[in-house]
Amino acid sequence: DPETRELNVKVAGEGTSEFKTLFGSIVGVSVYLTEDGLVARQLNNGTWINNYTHNHVMRDMLSTITGSAIKWDADAKHYANEFSTTLDQGWNSEKMHIIAFVHRKGSGVKKQVINCDMVAIKDLPAPSDALLGDINGDGQVDIADVNAVINMMLGKVEAVPAADLNNDGSVDISDVNAVINIMLGK
Repeated sequence: DPETRELNVKVAGEGTSEFKTLFGSIVGVSVYLTEDGLVARQLNNGTWINNYTHNHVMRDMLSTITGSAIKWDADAKHYANEFSTTLDQGWNSEKMHIIAFVHRKGSGVKKQVINCDMVAIKDLPAPSDALLGDINGDGQVDIADVNAVINMMLGKVEAVPAADLNNDGSVDISDVNAVINIMLGK
């Protein structure tokens, strides 16, 4: 929310039937906030650069330090973890990203990253501006939005968070059906 600077993040996805066999049960999700474009001193090969631009500067960690436990649904097929924070007034949300990792954790295991995704905060729809089903951002829900979701589902274009209408972590035929139902007023 640009006015309150409150940020709500939902990390969701789908596991395979082999997930626990491959990765074990000690798996977590870590969520970081980073900011680009911070100008400060930088020591480079023994020489100070006074106006060096730093990118990917960690501003906050929304999960626990070692990663929050993944919240699986009853059949352990889908997971969804939610995190909230308020952005500091000194941070430029236009230059910030959310980075989420699903990874193995615990002692004595290889700390393997299983999946990762990053999204720019500026690319997220504001709660008051978001029209459910308006995938292409033109202010209406129509056949162009259905086609956009189909192209994302087929991997022809990169999927956007707004296309995951059922919030299961993937863009698939159920999201196509959801856009059609919204378009038809169902």
